[in-house]
Amino acid sequence: MRELGITLDGELYLEYRGRGEKLRHLSEQSLTQALQRLSREREIILRFLDGHGERKPLGVANHD
Repeated sequence: MRELGITLDGELYLEYRGRGEKLRHLSEQSLTQALQRLSREREIILRFLDGHGERKPLGVANHD
């Protein structure tokens, strides 16, 4: 298991189509999210500008 980076009890390593992901804290949500990430054909990256008058990505009002 060391070759997969598993060093602690309770860690889980998932592999799908040559891509792998290690989970340290197993829960239904973390497992589902890891399976979704691994099943995507490509990684999705989002970038936000901040500090130039744009709304904050996590803001709640129109003027954040």
